[in-house]
Parts: sequence; structure tokens; C-alpha cells
Amino acid sequence: MSGFEVNISMDIERFEAAITDWGKQSRLEGHLASLDAAEFIKELVQAKLALFPHPRSEPTETAPFVGPPGLITSHLHDSVTIERTALVDFVKVYPTAVYSRIQEIGGWAGTDRMTFIPPRPYFLNTVKELDTSGPGGIEHIYYDHWRTAMIRAVAF
Repeated sequence: MSGFEVNISMDIERFEAAITDWGKQSRLEGHLASLDAAEFIKELVQAKLALFPHPRSEPTETAPFVGPPGLITSHLHDSVTIERTALVDFVKVYPTAVYSRIQEIGGWAGTDRMTFIPPRPYFLNTVKELDTSGPGGIEHIYYDHWRTAMIRAVAF
């Protein structure tokens, strides 16, 4: 095997600027990834809530304790909200409908709490079913954003 030399020259100021920019871009892209992940979860929850549409006069097809509740007025479906928090990179996804909790975990409702509403879970089940590492999973949302940050930082 013959010997050969490799000479590498680096502009250290440019390299330090790229590393600093990478940190800034990563923070920005991390926040954008959290918003995209929240939107992804919101869409999955809304899709689950749209599985059993029916008029008010008919009972929901889904079995109690299995979920999700039926889509009658789409109020619960439309109440799924994304909220940016004061903490950077933290985003909340939750339903705002008054009856969303009782649909999720069940309980007593109505006048004098005389009616038992069985749980019809829709939110927690959706989150538990999330693909966290497969293609198209939530992990890839963050990966794609951080990759974008790195590409922007090192592009000369």
C-alpha cells in the first residue's frame, strides 16, 4: 500500500459561527417540531372522534368502555385544541368541551348525578397508539426539524 497525505484546512471562526448558529436553529426547529407533533396528535384524535357519526336519535355504535364516543354534533371533535405554553418547546393538546372528561373516563352526570356515563376513551388511547419511532412517527417529526437546523447551520 502506498502512502499518501491528506491536508485539511479549517476556518475556525466560520466553524464556531456554524456551531453557534446550529444551537439557535435547533432551538427554533425544536419549537416548530413540538407544534407539528401537537398538530399530528390533534389530527389523530379528531380522526378517532369521527369514526362513528350518527344523528342524535340513534345510539353510538361503539361499545362502552372501548370508545370512542360517536360523532353527533362534532362539538367534541372540534374542541381539540393546541396551546403553546410559556415553556419553550412544550405544547398542550387537549379537548375544551365541558363533557370531554366524562366521555374519556366515565362517571355520573345529569340532574342529581343520577345517570352513569360509561367511559368511551378516545384521547389516551390515541396517544398510547402513537408510533414513536417508525416511519412517519412522532420521533421523525423532531428528527426532520433538527436535520433542517443542522443543514441551515452548516450551509456556506
